[in-house]
Amino acid sequence: MRRRTIVRTVGALAGMTACGLVAVLTLPAGAADRAAPTEIRVSESSTGAPADESAGNPAMSGDGRYVVFESKATNLTAGADDFRNRVFLRDLRTGQVRALPSAIGDDSGDHAWFSPNGTHFVVGSTDGFAVYDAATGAVRYTVAVGANAAEPRVTDDGRSLFYVDYSLTRGVTRFVVFDSATGENRAVPLPGFTRDPGNPQLSGDGRYLAFETAQSLVPTDTDGFTDVYRADLTTGELLRVSVTTDGGPILAGESFMPRMSADGRYIVFQSEESPFDRLGGVYLRDVRGGTTEAVTTYAQGIGLAAPDVSDDGRYVSFVEGTGVVKVRDRRSGQVRVAVDPERVQPTQLSSDGRTLVYAAVTAGFDPSQVYVRTLG
Repeated sequence: MRRRTIVRTVGALAGMTACGLVAVLTLPAGAADRAAPTEIRVSESSTGAPADESAGNPAMSGDGRYVVFESKATNLTAGADDFRNRVFLRDLRTGQVRALPSAIGDDSGDHAWFSPNGTHFVVGSTDGFAVYDAATGAVRYTVAVGANAAEPRVTDDGRSLFYVDYSLTRGVTRFVVFDSATGENRAVPLPGFTRDPGNPQLSGDGRYLAFETAQSLVPTDTDGFTDVYRADLTTGELLRVSVTTDGGPILAGESFMPRMSADGRYIVFQSEESPFDRLGGVYLRDVRGGTTEAVTTYAQGIGLAAPDVSDDGRYVSFVEGTGVVKVRDRRSGQVRVAVDPERVQPTQLSSDGRTLVYAAVTAGFDPSQVYVRTLG
């Protein structure tokens, strides 16, 4: 299955402002700390033993209760002891961990994605997609789509499944939605893409779709770089998100890796100047308010990746360097170091911005493990 995940390493942290009307938030003097964070390991057995094979690609429900992850571990559940790659579901309220049934194709597994409200999640394989009920781990339905489909997203009610079809029908890539009530696939009403879209994000009701593409979809996008867009699938409106408050380009370069709040209002993304390894940052666009803010900016040196945003737009997380996870409180301006292991995979915030899931290699363990940290 084709996957299009972009992680680029550019720039060191610097308190500098990008071009255009982008406000840079500053840390107020004497900002109060919240309670000390707490952390639990998700990838462990009922006896508390860590996974004996690496665990990774975690995804978390919006309320922070459920986490799914991939592993070949043999010691997490009974019967899962043959070193096959499986998707595991952990209920953090009950502590139960279960190996999910292989619903379609092989067990290679694509990254899992929850619906914004956390009641459903979707997992891909080389042959298609399976939508699961988060509370029971049961398969709700499967969609056989083949190896040219990727990046599935599911709505809150679990009925509709969106994905990218890379099979180049009539020479273009397109977004497709599968309606489980009718069993029909239909093209999303957007222009066909001759330059592939990627990293789609779906609002809970399925109305808004955010994504990145190098294809110009509005008359003002003339620079040829990758940009972030948001489509209103009800009205057909297309907005270029990766712009300053006055509508100009963020930087003379690429914008990518969007993440969107459940209602479609707030979208965070990365931008970097071209050529790479120069200026860049993480930015937040308030679509309703028509404003763009710089969450953090950087110059040459250290890497930056994987932004995420809470549903109310208050908290933004990002990975800096080789694995330092930081969270910015846009209300107070405070930036906190949330996680500082040796290596960390891209992270995800809960809906309220106070819980973080990640996979990392830390001192004392050889296989990577999945953790959830409550930030206080």
